[in-house]
Amino acid sequence: MISPELNMRLAGEDDVPAVAHILNVVSEGVIEHLLTGVVPGMGPEKLLQMVLMRGQGAYDLKNIVLFEVRGTLAGLLFSYDASLQKVPAVMEGFIAKAKLDPVRPLLEAAYPEALWINTFWVADEFRGQGLSRLMMSMAEDMARDSGKKALALHCWADNARAIRFYEKAGFVKAGATPSGGPLLERHPAGGELWVKPVAGTK
Repeated sequence: MISPELNMRLAGEDDVPAVAHILNVVSEGVIEHLLTGVVPGMGPEKLLQMVLMRGQGAYDLKNIVLFEVRGTLAGLLFSYDASLQKVPAVMEGFIAKAKLDPVRPLLEAAYPEALWINTFWVADEFRGQGLSRLMMSMAEDMARDSGKKALALHCWADNARAIRFYEKAGFVKAGATPSGGPLLERHPAGGELWVKPVAGTK
């Protein structure tokens, strides 16, 4: 059961290294594919930190909510209006088209009038304690408060644990999100678009 010492707050500049690491891990190869080798001597997480610090488009710290238990980072919810679900302008400027195009359908996957969940992460030691349900409930409240009709997200088709959670949370599969290049080798079944209608919106 989640501790009453749970604290929720927006990510700040001091959180950027930890946030970038989580986004990289959860992307399961996407960020590594895009950002490795772009700037000699600078790894993908360091470049992602720069993107987050600049705060362009969806990649703004105000879109990232952190969940802490007794001062320990326990969860992260990165979400925004689905209309912002596109390749950030800063990435278009310094990533080669040959790298972007194979994963562009995934990076631009969206759903109309939805709150897009880019990253939904819970630390291993806090799984099974109700935090995931609380975070998803918060996402639904955020969608409702902003007049969105649904929650939407991308999930790799081979991520059985995540899919079980989304199904229990009321999501349904709404289509495929194709990918290419090295990501297709890592995830041969591709990706899927999952959507949950938000009750109480018009």
